[in-house]
Amino acid sequence: MLGRAVIAQGDPAKVDEVVALVRDRVQPTANSLAGSHGLGMWVNRESGVVVVNTVWEDEAALTASDEQLAPLRREALELLGAMDVRIEIFEPAVMFQKAPDQPGYWTRATETQSPPELVQDNITLFASEVLPAIRQIPGFNTVGLVVNRGNGRAVSNVTYASKEALIASRQRAARLREESVERLGAEVTNVMELEVAIVGIRPPIDLPAQGRPVQFPSDTTA
Repeated sequence: MLGRAVIAQGDPAKVDEVVALVRDRVQPTANSLAGSHGLGMWVNRESGVVVVNTVWEDEAALTASDEQLAPLRREALELLGAMDVRIEIFEPAVMFQKAPDQPGYWTRATETQSPPELVQDNITLFASEVLPAIRQIPGFNTVGLVVNRGNGRAVSNVTYASKEALIASRQRAARLREESVERLGAEVTNVMELEVAIVGIRPPIDLPAQGRPVQFPSDTTA
């Protein structure tokens, strides 16, 4: 399974229009294509940052999808007035959820870079040590790690049930980030705080490295 993440920054005043375009036109198109596992969207209305992630059954489905999605992507980026655009390919590596995310939740996305040969070791360390530490932070709902084994890039996404919970977590998350990247042999390249705008990536997500799909535990203790 692979995800295509489009990360763009443009006019903050246009963010809501872009959300509407993605919801009304891009998401239905993505959902209609073979091998689609859905679309999710995150935004920051103050900075103008928009992140759209589509998930695909395999590389063939991801590649084939671009014929239909590329024109819509260009239209959305033009509407945003995007000055900075990146497209990243990732595979899901670790996922834990207390309950499904909802629009209005907030996510902290931490991008890191490490030597490619350390990616698998870092997945194991994240699942065994970083994930349990994140689960102790009040207000968290979802923890996810996606990786690119070829170039060593990774993104950890921690979603909170409110903006207030995300803000309250900043100091504790910063300490954990500093400690964990040193253990992982990684470098933090970017940190973004984003509101969940569209929830549409459909579970279950197969996670061979973790050995189980998305979890919805019966208890809600952090």
